[in-house]
Order: sequence, then structure tokens, then C-alpha cells
Amino acid sequence: MKTTSIVFTVLLIIPLGGILLSALSALAVQHPFESADGRRFLLWSFASAAIVYFIFLVIALVLNIMRRYYENSIMCATLILGYILELVMHFGTSFLLQWSR
Repeated sequence: MKTTSIVFTVLLIIPLGGILLSALSALAVQHPFESADGRRFLLWSFASAAIVYFIFLVIALVLNIMRRYYENSIMCATLILGYILELVMHFGTSFLLQWSR
């Protein structure tokens, strides 16, 4: 269980990386003459999601230090599965809406 817990803890980098890439691509696509409030809102929305995942990463590291491998594995697997399902629903919805035009 120790190995599984450590692997799931390392895999928490996937949601953080995905959020960072989404933020960078959203800022790159944004029009240069758009208001600063729009950029600030975008940054806060992505930053808040990244902060939540970062807090869970810290909790996962603490649980590993405390040798609570089972609880950490459940928490990390749930977070990773939720993130993957969110991606599937996002891209699946955009794919299906493309056909409804």
C-alpha cells in the first residue's frame, strides 16, 4: 500500500499541470485590448483551483509522513479520478456540441 500511496501522491502533479497549462493557454488566446479585470478574473479562477489541488498535495505529503497510506491512496485516487472525469465531460461535451450545429 505504501508504493500505491506514493504513486498516487506523485500523480497529483497531473491536475496541477493541467490547470497551469489551461491558464497559460487562456491568457495567450485572450485579446490584448481586453480589460485588465477579465485577466484578473481568469487568473483568480485558475489560481483558486490550483490552490485547492496544492492544499490536497500538502495533505497527501503529511499523510505519507504519518504513514496513513490507505487514507492517502483513497484521497489521491478520488482527486485524480475526479479530474479525469472532469476532462472527459469537458471534451465530450464540446465534441457533442460540435455536432449539434
